[in-house]
Amino acid sequence: MKQIFNRIRDRLEHTRLSGTIVTAVIGGCIVGTISWVLPLTIGDGNIAFAPIISLTFQQVQSYTMDDLPGGNMTAHLLICSMFAKMFSLGVSMNCGFVGGFVFPMITIGCMAGSATALIYYEQPPGFCIACFMAAVPAGICPMPFTLLGIAVYCFFFGLYQTVPIYIAIITSYTVVCGTGIFRKLADRGDAAAALRAQQRDTDRNHTNDQSDMDVNNPINDSLTSTITADSIYKKPTRPIAPRNDDLVSDV
Repeated sequence: MKQIFNRIRDRLEHTRLSGTIVTAVIGGCIVGTISWVLPLTIGDGNIAFAPIISLTFQQVQSYTMDDLPGGNMTAHLLICSMFAKMFSLGVSMNCGFVGGFVFPMITIGCMAGSATALIYYEQPPGFCIACFMAAVPAGICPMPFTLLGIAVYCFFFGLYQTVPIYIAIITSYTVVCGTGIFRKLADRGDAAAALRAQQRDTDRNHTNDQSDMDVNNPINDSLTSTITADSIYKKPTRPIAPRNDDLVSDV
């Protein structure tokens, strides 16, 4: 999303349209359409957070061997909402919308944990949701104790329940950031930004040089007008040099 919207802004930079306004309009249309199709993706997730957890617990407790997963909120709906939330978050962060990414990532983790609890209904739903809601944002946010505290205080866990959550947080951060993927992506983005800045400076210098060449010089204008006036009565096949008295009088 960052590359796409940066290229849109660069293409609109030399036109009459504002790249900031156009990208915001495009992003608003995309986010609004996704929110209309999948309402669980609206906002930062504060509205859908509690209902997702509550319905997950209710459905898991109602499952028996004869009545396998079903109900209003299915794992398929949660997985679709999760990926749509990721896409809308990427659009929002690169269109100039106001807001952070930590709580939406926690909501994405809550959706992933609820979907896992609905698929593997023999596992405790609180265990699945707490591990995912802490491990998903921990992949890019280096704050393990804060995320651990959020998950523990949401479900009122005790000492023994914190161990798997902390292991999930450390594993997520090690796998995602320890591989160096984000460092390479950040270096690539910095190189692309530097190249765009260099191209803008080159275009600006070229424009300034062109404007300096186009500055009107009264002496040159007078010489040009004298040459043109004299050439009216001469043959146009050869250049006509201005006379000395004309040059002195015009200067």
